[in-house]
Amino acid sequence: MSNNRIKSLDSLRGIASMIVVIFHCLIAFTIFEQANFNRFANDFLKYFTITPLHTLWAGREAVLLFFVLSGFVLAIPFFEGKTQSYGAYAIRRFCRIYIPYIVLMLASALLLTFFLEYKDIQGLSGSYDNRWNHPVTLKAIIAYFLMENHDTTNVNGVVWTLFHEMRISLILPLFLLIIRRFNLIGAAILSLGLNFLIYFALDSWAAMLDEGRLLIMVKAVRWSMYYCTCFILGALLSKYRNKLPKLKIAYTVMLVAVSLVLINCRWMVVLFQVKDQRITDVITIAGILLLFAAVLSSDRLNSFLSLKPFTWLGQISFSLYLVHIPVMMIITIFLGKIIPIEAAFLLVPLASLPVAHFTYKYVELPSNKLGRSIANAIEGRRKKNSKNVPISRAV
Repeated sequence: MSNNRIKSLDSLRGIASMIVVIFHCLIAFTIFEQANFNRFANDFLKYFTITPLHTLWAGREAVLLFFVLSGFVLAIPFFEGKTQSYGAYAIRRFCRIYIPYIVLMLASALLLTFFLEYKDIQGLSGSYDNRWNHPVTLKAIIAYFLMENHDTTNVNGVVWTLFHEMRISLILPLFLLIIRRFNLIGAAILSLGLNFLIYFALDSWAAMLDEGRLLIMVKAVRWSMYYCTCFILGALLSKYRNKLPKLKIAYTVMLVAVSLVLINCRWMVVLFQVKDQRITDVITIAGILLLFAAVLSSDRLNSFLSLKPFTWLGQISFSLYLVHIPVMMIITIFLGKIIPIEAAFLLVPLASLPVAHFTYKYVELPSNKLGRSIANAIEGRRKKNSKNVPISRAV
């Protein structure tokens, strides 16, 4: 581990980002879009959706993995006793998330403006048709700057997750204080209980509000509290990660297999008519936690995921997540006119990698560096001021 990161888990983030890319390419076709809602054109699509084969295009499940991993990683310095003021922490998270987000969002809006008139592909799904569908409005641009989920699908719909990441990051230290203070059971009950209490309070508030801006904001924060559960569970695992036993390869394989069955729990929806997404999300999150435990408990699996191709994919994962939609649109709009559209979509994952590497190097890294510089300045000033406090006041 270095810089509060575990290479093998970062690699999982990279693999999950590529899964999201594949997911968006597949649901551009109507038969896969329908399969994503459990309407199957044939048996192949059915088993491609309800078995662990779904791992290859498990888009929502990959997003839940992002959330659990964020909670896990953000908790590491907190539990290792590395002191940092809330202001420094918030600045680093803002620069880490917001700057790459707004740069890519504006770049996507600009590309849409230039190339919208060339989009004339017919016969694809509604998911694809809704992307780069109409000109960007001033209202939408303002919403993007404010991280409001207005007309984002038109430009780069994946950014909805970043709105939750940003909000949850700002309140997560409260839950980390609880988790650090109590043992596993107490920390789980109190942190999750507080999270649920806030969620249901917001839900009740929303039920009393009329249509309007305030209702939209309350619902948005309510959904952030819903996904905050992932962060809290990731943080709980992070606290006890060093107490996990080392597993032999046979047990590791079994644990990974079970985790994949749980992560891809669409079979419950089809076989047992489980229609409540909250239930399937809980089962998926349980599978993600088991997968993380398997990686952390197995030297072989940890070493395998620490190979350079995987760690590189993990390194550029955030940028890959941000750039793949505009890459997909450019490639399909132009190459789709000269080669079969299926071939154009096959090129999207490959073409997204160099673009993601460029974005990582020239957008993401400078943003992180800026965040560290400002945070270090804040910490330096805080420590300097604390040394200058008179002894009588300090006591």
